[in-house]
Amino acid sequence: FGVIAGENIPAGSQVCEYVGELLEREVVRKREVLYKKEGLYSLFEPSQTHFIIDATYNGGVSRFINHSCKPNCKSKEIVQPEMLTLTSGHAHPSPPRVVYVTAKDVKKGEELTIDYIPNYTEDTVLQKQVACFCGASKCRRWVL
Repeated sequence: FGVIAGENIPAGSQVCEYVGELLEREVVRKREVLYKKEGLYSLFEPSQTHFIIDATYNGGVSRFINHSCKPNCKSKEIVQPEMLTLTSGHAHPSPPRVVYVTAKDVKKGEELTIDYIPNYTEDTVLQKQVACFCGASKCRRWVL
């Protein structure tokens, strides 16, 4: 799969929101075992919450954006104020929201890509589970 730009997109433009099931880590860890067997992986772990967004079966177009070691998009977490429930009157953390934003100008017909490990450094230990075929000059050879 993949997502191709249908028009020129200026740098800094929001292209989509990463949506899916909001799950707690314990649930996701159990699913990961099954997902690995099936060769699936569409999870996003926002840094500001204990939830993980699982788009594997219930997600939007963002789950089809492929990885690249030299991406043209980046993820941006949207921090929302805590929500107030009407029944209890107590504030609860808002669900995480993540959007993909173009990191540079993207031309019509160009594939949209994102780095699945945005905080990667030379010291990052990769699990070497999924090979990378992005073709970037400094490709890490592994997605995860």
